[in-house]
Amino acid sequence: MAIEIGLEKLIDSGEFDSFMQNHKVTKYAFPLDKWKGKRIFQLNNPLLSKQTDPTNPRYWITAF
Repeated sequence: MAIEIGLEKLIDSGEFDSFMQNHKVTKYAFPLDKWKGKRIFQLNNPLLSKQTDPTNPRYWITAF
């Protein structure tokens, strides 16, 4: 729950993108435009909470 609250605060403050771009685990994926033209696979997550709306754009970083 604390992680979820922290991530929601990052999204609300506008700092989430910067966090992802600078974190040692996720920074390799940026800039996102380097993925243009690459094959993208959609994965289903059966463990995703029923309260989470996977269509909510605030939970996705998109470049294209």
